[in-house]
Amino acid sequence: VAQGEPSAPEQPKPKFTVQLSSFQDRHEAESFLSTMKSAGHQAYLTEAEVSGKGTFYRIRLGTFRSLDAANAAKADYEKSSSKPASVMKL
Repeated sequence: VAQGEPSAPEQPKPKFTVQLSSFQDRHEAESFLSTMKSAGHQAYLTEAEVSGKGTFYRIRLGTFRSLDAANAAKADYEKSSSKPASVMKL
C-alpha cells in the first residue's frame, strides 16, 4: 500500500450459530424457546422475513467464532436432545 492510500478494511471473521428449530407461529417458537431454556440451553429467538413465505421465528444457540466450535455445540445438543440441529453462518 502506497503512503497516503487507505488500506483495505480487514474482513470480519465469519461467525456461526446453531439453529435448533424454525417456526412460522411466534407462540410455538416462544414455547420451544422456553423449553430449551428450562433444559439449560442458552437459546435465543430471531425473526427473519423469508421472501414469499412470511416471517419465520428461529430458535438458535450461541455465537461461535469457528465452524468447529459450532459443530461441537451442534453435536452436544443433538446428543442431549435426540433432535437435529443446523449450523448457520451469521
